[in-house]
Amino acid sequence: MVLAGLAVGVVLLWPTAVPNGLELGGVDERTVFGAELVERANRFERFLYVLWALSQVALLATLWVYARKGAAFTRESAAGPIGTGMLLGMLGLAIVWLVNLPFRLVGHWWALRYDVTDAGYVTWLLDDWILLGAQFVSLCLAL
Repeated sequence: MVLAGLAVGVVLLWPTAVPNGLELGGVDERTVFGAELVERANRFERFLYVLWALSQVALLATLWVYARKGAAFTRESAAGPIGTGMLLGMLGLAIVWLVNLPFRLVGHWWALRYDVTDAGYVTWLLDDWILLGAQFVSLCLAL
């Protein structure tokens, strides 16, 4: 259904063209929003980029260790090939969730500090737990 909608959009938009010589005036965000707010937004975004990069390094290191130790889990499992695959998949999901949890917590703290969200830590943790449950169900269906 989505592909059909996309195809209809492509067919309808294909004959359109941008007028020649179209010059759009740029918006000076420092004038519109103020230099202080723009710098604050840049600091907020820069920290999130650094946090994301650190979380990816931690995740890759953890997955590397998991890949090295995963063979031992496979040998020790008495669940058979399908059960062992489910075990490794669920264990991988749990490891990824636990490794990313501190980074997501710091990201939530940062968002609270910059008034991007008003959700408390308990609400955030419950939402994250519900997301983990949905990922667990999706992974079970996929495996």
